[in-house]
Amino acid sequence: EGEEKDRYVGGGRGYVASMNLEPGTLLLAEEPIAPWPDSSGGGGGGLEGGRGGGGGMAAPGIEAVRFLLRREDAREILRDTEELHPTLRDVDAAFERENGSNGDDDGGGVDNNSSGRDDENTEQILSMMRSLHSEHGSSGEELSSVLSDVLSEASARGLRRSADGMPLTERDLYRLMLAMRYNGFESGLYLHFALFNHDDDPNCVKFLPEEDGEEDDDEVDEDGLPGGGGASPSTGDEGRRRRRRRRRRRYSEVRTTRRVRRGAPLTIHYLNPREVRHSDRRRRLWEQHRFDIGGEIIDEKVREMETVDGKVPPSSIPGGEETGAEAYDTEGNGGDDDDDDASSPHPPAYYVERALTELEGLLGSIRSAAAAASATSKSISSSVAELFERAGELELTTLELIDSASLRLSNPRHVLLIRCLRLHLDAVELVTSIGSRMMMGGASARAADRACLGAMGRFVPTARRLLTLQTFALGRDHPDVARTHHDLAEATGTLLSRSPRTLFEIEVSRGGLGKDFAVWSKEESQCRGERARIDALYPRDAEERIEEQQAAAAAAAKKKKSASG
Repeated sequence: EGEEKDRYVGGGRGYVASMNLEPGTLLLAEEPIAPWPDSSGGGGGGLEGGRGGGGGMAAPGIEAVRFLLRREDAREILRDTEELHPTLRDVDAAFERENGSNGDDDGGGVDNNSSGRDDENTEQILSMMRSLHSEHGSSGEELSSVLSDVLSEASARGLRRSADGMPLTERDLYRLMLAMRYNGFESGLYLHFALFNHDDDPNCVKFLPEEDGEEDDDEVDEDGLPGGGGASPSTGDEGRRRRRRRRRRRYSEVRTTRRVRRGAPLTIHYLNPREVRHSDRRRRLWEQHRFDIGGEIIDEKVREMETVDGKVPPSSIPGGEETGAEAYDTEGNGGDDDDDDASSPHPPAYYVERALTELEGLLGSIRSAAAAASATSKSISSSVAELFERAGELELTTLELIDSASLRLSNPRHVLLIRCLRLHLDAVELVTSIGSRMMMGGASARAADRACLGAMGRFVPTARRLLTLQTFALGRDHPDVARTHHDLAEATGTLLSRSPRTLFEIEVSRGGLGKDFAVWSKEESQCRGERARIDALYPRDAEERIEEQQAAAAAAAKKKKSASG
């Protein structure tokens, strides 16, 4: 374990459990030193997505740095971020070693003729800086002008490096970009959450702080998109997401999701979506965080969820080693994308993941169009009817994807199947959401009602299958499992009250329980009970506890002052 921790710079600073921990234990509550502007990050309550650039938000660039330096508390931010990886001290030391002097480089340039070094920290930092410079250097003079503008603004405000009081340089701006990329979450930049290391099978989750005056979801899937764990079984205004009005909360929480033994690392998952094939996960983590999870999957459960036809497909990273005789092209550039026969250079999981991405994009576009149509008109329009039809087609297509993926992957527990099943539930949510408008009246109301009930009937076996997979992957106490219990209970209850025949006609082979009303009622009750049990593990009460402590401390200080006076 110690060797594994020392293998990657920036990956050995993590937290470990100092005692045995139960699921739902609050490990850390923290408010961001700098929240992102509305356009840059996530929002709403829920599970926090991956760290900067992991999929839930774009990798922070120079405009994100400009945003931080324009804040009123920019001096405090500069001071605090100097200790974030890569630290200011480490970056300065790396360039001093690179140049063989005490910093006589030009302050902003990145030397691409790096000599050999034994110091892994130096090598990694220089690699990260060169990579970032390459990403942003393609715009040439335009980029240089932007950097100069940002530095001029900082100078005009009197902003300097906290460590030595020196003016900011281009290198400092690049380091800030890296610090935000490696330490930022969807809701902002944190000092202490950044120390949680990544694991493909993490034992903790980070919750997003809740937004002021907004109805919040229980959770947000780790791609930063609201929902993603099920779909609304309701045809009315009630969605699958529990919504509650809460006051604004500043603090985000990290809690355990399973029992953790003393001495075990405390970890989260960096990427969104979480369910990606190993080769893609390996590439993203290397590109965004400069650590390599390796081509071999050590964890038995993770390995089982990656196998295709009994084997884990090989993977490689840019400039890294290949595993297996020939590593698949993780970028998808190794051949014709339409070539889907045995000679294809891509593994089966590549095509499943590609289809998922396309359908997820389509779902997002239909959802956005439906929201726009709802905001502009209270009546049923032809556009709403068209969107309802498109949503129905998408729902059936996602079912076909599930069947196709099951055949391609030849693994009923493959990680991508979780994402496929979840996509179908989201598609059902979309159908029922748009369908609720279609049912407000007119000749189409009855047909829309039948279509929604049919979609809900297909929802139930998908949700039952998802629940089994999630429980295996995440454990029985994970918030995502609670949400799927809730989804399944709502769907079952609605169908029992509105259309028992639809429920009873679900074949046992597809996840049905037969035609016994009592059996389905028991299933609904058990799901509601499990949802309540798991919810109780995550009270989200850190804000109240902190405020109580602050109030008690203030009262004690006031009492002491009165006594001394």
